[in-house]
Amino acid sequence: MTTNMNAVQKLVKFADTRRGKRILIGSAIGIIALAGIIGGYYWHITSFNERAQKAFMDSMVEFEQALTGQEGVSWTDVERTFDTGSRAFAGSTFGPYFKVFQADAYVHQNKHTEAITIMRDALAQLSPKNPLYFLYDTKLALMLLDSSDDALHDEGSALLKSLADNTVNGYRDMALYYLGFYARAQDDQASVQKYWQQLLQEFGSDSVWAEMVNAQREFAV
Repeated sequence: MTTNMNAVQKLVKFADTRRGKRILIGSAIGIIALAGIIGGYYWHITSFNERAQKAFMDSMVEFEQALTGQEGVSWTDVERTFDTGSRAFAGSTFGPYFKVFQADAYVHQNKHTEAITIMRDALAQLSPKNPLYFLYDTKLALMLLDSSDDALHDEGSALLKSLADNTVNGYRDMALYYLGFYARAQDDQASVQKYWQQLLQEFGSDSVWAEMVNAQREFAV
């Protein structure tokens, strides 16, 4: 199935905004760095996590260079860097996050099947109690929805709906936005109103996703 816009690319575009960078990169680095500091009680574990943290930070520099279009840095290079990190530090606190950003690199190369596989691997290594778990689960849902495989598309739709219904999910507003977004792409105006009105009523001005709906108010009312 196709949509009027690529939702994963829109999520990547959101990462270019100040708020998006804070959520998708800044928060991730802060949380991961903290996890790396407190990740182990024994010296050899701490040492391993510290080396993983340094490798991850170095990889993020390359990621942001590619994101800003710096000459000489390709998404293929970024993909390989994160793949190397994920293999070298598979048992560290940072292991899953190498995979998350490797998936991003795949998306930028339009390698959606590979991105889905790596994102599944990353989530399998993260606890639902992780502050970023549901953000990445939402991202997986969008990747699945953009698949040309009907089964994967249906899986993504079901996952996104479950994320929107999950009150433990701190990114429910994001899930509601994309449910409305996909409904709009399918000319399902009843569902657009259902999901976006719910988003506005429950989150209002506290949500960047509600602000995005307000910018398209003709579809939200």
